[in-house]
Amino acid sequence: MIHSVPELRQGWLETCGATSGTLPPVGARAAVPELCTFLNRCPVRIDGLCNRTAPPRRSLDNGSEMLCHHDAAQLIKTQRGLAAQTTGAYA
Repeated sequence: MIHSVPELRQGWLETCGATSGTLPPVGARAAVPELCTFLNRCPVRIDGLCNRTAPPRRSLDNGSEMLCHHDAAQLIKTQRGLAAQTTGAYA
């Protein structure tokens, strides 16, 4: 999810790795206003779930909260895998 948050600088999208790989395919969005705002650029989106159902609110160990169908452990594992693909995108 961290890779789907834009940076405020020119050329960010071209260097973040989001355009270098292919995103998982996803069907049409349901008419649900609470769908994930990262759906169009999320590398771990799930067709039939993320585009149809609002994500649940999850509490993290550090007290933060997130809205995602994935739990924190799944996202951390995914971020580590994506970090290898997007070397240099984040300091």
